[in-house]
Amino acid sequence: MLRTRFTSVALCALTALALAPRPSEAQESYTVTGLGIATGKTATVVYGTHTLNNAGHTTGFCNLGVITNGLFADWFLGNVPFLWTPQNGMEILPLLPGSAFCGGWSLNDRGQIVGYAGNGPGDAHPVLWEKGTIRDLGALPGDNDAFPYAINNRGQIVGVSALVESGVQVRALPVLWDNGKKHTLPTGGYLGARPTDINEKGQIAGLVNTGAPGDFFFASLPALWDNGSVSILGTLGGAFASAWDINDKGQIVGYSQTADGSIHGFFWERGVMTDPGTRGGSFTALWALNSKGQLVGESTDADEVDHAILVENGVVYDLNDLIPAGSGWVLIFADGINERGQISGTGTYNGDVRGFLLTPKK
Repeated sequence: MLRTRFTSVALCALTALALAPRPSEAQESYTVTGLGIATGKTATVVYGTHTLNNAGHTTGFCNLGVITNGLFADWFLGNVPFLWTPQNGMEILPLLPGSAFCGGWSLNDRGQIVGYAGNGPGDAHPVLWEKGTIRDLGALPGDNDAFPYAINNRGQIVGVSALVESGVQVRALPVLWDNGKKHTLPTGGYLGARPTDINEKGQIAGLVNTGAPGDFFFASLPALWDNGSVSILGTLGGAFASAWDINDKGQIVGYSQTADGSIHGFFWERGVMTDPGTRGGSFTALWALNSKGQLVGESTDADEVDHAILVENGVVYDLNDLIPAGSGWVLIFADGINERGQISGTGTYNGDVRGFLLTPKK
């Protein structure tokens, strides 16, 4: 089972009992700030691409999700989007009229936020929040489902536009929304593709589908769109991989199956894909990086307990070892890191699902 934030995120409250010994030289490297919870909701989730900007603002959603048998259930139940800032805390964003769920996914340094709204497969809308208003970006002609994955500081947005029939995705095309216009990106001859991030140079990371359009967990290859063409980045020896974040240096992170069937995070630069390491388990994914070469994600240990990680200078750190002992937090995955080294993600606080912001201690 692929234990990622895509499926049912492994948010096991019992992981607090399985923390590795804390390295004394790295103790309390970060302060932890909880992002709060919306009235009437049970969970706060930071889950997306570029969920954290350089001002320390983050986005995500609150919902009625719960932990059942150690897994996060009811992923889209009653989602409401939020923006969190150090100045104002959590602010609930406007909802798209007629939508049952809505969530923030990515934001830029200008305060623009993209996310999704809808009522289920075949009725998902890509939306943009700007200056307190929400706008439907729209799908490609003939499609009834779309999702925006990332927005850069130029306001360029990348994502996917799809056709869903009887609950099944039969077509998924990569899209760039730019200056109010939709542009279809090349798929390289593959059945479909999903751009997941775009940097300030307009380079785009993502994945191409090697199987059915809706199967992008196990039937995909990592891709880079640059100068109007798409290239495939390869794998760490396995059958599938996906790219999820790209910085302004063109460095990319994601995850890949390995030759032994496990899942490892990867770091790609100038045509070379490397494995930065794991916590000893069968699953690791890297979700974000900054220009300083700091990578964040999640990784399981030998007991398959999933924790948020930081990779820096060739060392894999369990982020739970870098926060104050006895804080009540278990950090499950990290999916945002800014140029200040702040990190956003999701974990549990005293057993409840909550989003977090880590700030390096001076």
